[in-house]
Amino acid sequence: MGGPIDGARAGAEEAGVHQDAQTDALVAELRAVIADLRRDRDEWREQAQRLALPAPKPAEQPPTTAWQRFLRWRRFTVVMNHMTVGAGLGAILYSIMHWKEHGNSIGLTFRAAVTR
Repeated sequence: MGGPIDGARAGAEEAGVHQDAQTDALVAELRAVIADLRRDRDEWREQAQRLALPAPKPAEQPPTTAWQRFLRWRRFTVVMNHMTVGAGLGAILYSIMHWKEHGNSIGLTFRAAVTR
């Protein structure tokens, strides 16, 4: 009674067994890959912890005494004074150079307007 139907069943069972073996091999390979990825992750985590920056230092506290506040204010005003004087000198030098380049045309225009 081993007709074609029994042969087909036997072939299907062999194919099923072969497919189960392939699936088992694939699952084993995926588990190995997952374990490898976990090891890599742990190694990177350890390295990141070793190379982590130290905690930032707290910000410097502003001066507390009146004298220290005065000195800080004075440093600021000196810098601002230098900036103001520098800007003023720059404007004066620019005006002188512009006046020399254009042959005193500004003065002539002013005189002409005054004499009319």
